[in-house]
Amino acid sequence: MRMALIFSRNNGLHSRIVRLFTRSEWSHVEVLLINSELIIGAEPGEGVIVNDLDREPPGSTVAVGVVIDRLVPNPERATDFLIAQIGKKYDWTGLIGWLFKGRNWQEPNKWFCSELVAAMLIAGGHEMKVKTGSVSPQDLWDMTRSQPHFVVANK
Repeated sequence: MRMALIFSRNNGLHSRIVRLFTRSEWSHVEVLLINSELIIGAEPGEGVIVNDLDREPPGSTVAVGVVIDRLVPNPERATDFLIAQIGKKYDWTGLIGWLFKGRNWQEPNKWFCSELVAAMLIAGGHEMKVKTGSVSPQDLWDMTRSQPHFVVANK
């Protein structure tokens, strides 16, 4: 199973707030399951949902894909974990998680977008250093920036 992460941002209020509070150039990250052409991510107001490849990231002015095949030793386990999260709630506290050092960012019944992706990577066998409180889109971008990239949207 081939996988990529889709990082996106726009000029909307939610995107600007996420980027401000997470100190990130990206406001959203989700997983593209390349073989099945499905995108799974945690969306505000919707929780963990599945979209098809034809859907452009909502309102995105910039979106970049990063192929993560080399970072996930067990993509089947990562995919199984991700699919098991579908339908769970969005975790609004992920926006300000860095304020709460004791916050459990791996709470199993709700997810902030980047925390869902980080948990999926860990489930797939990727060893990553996890800071307490939260994982931001920027943390994942920094970890993956040396992997192959592709443009998804650039308006």
